[in-house]
Amino acid sequence: MLRWYYGNPLIRRWKGQVLGFCGFAPVRTLSLGPVGETTPPRNIAKWEQRVARLARSIRQKAPEKKQPSLAAFLNREVSP
Repeated sequence: MLRWYYGNPLIRRWKGQVLGFCGFAPVRTLSLGPVGETTPPRNIAKWEQRVARLARSIRQKAPEKKQPSLAAFLNREVSP
């Protein structure tokens, strides 16, 4: 119940404080589970298919809609 209410703290931190700060939006996450020696190969194949499908669904912004925020950040004047 608490996980549903509060969410995953690590994912929330990456979404809000790291990726959100860098301008990535929206941020979607996918939890697949541990991959190790005991994981059946059929599960790994399904995961690869799922990740490939999600990667194909990503749309990039049109170049005219991108904001030159990095250039603006690097050229800003720093006050003493």
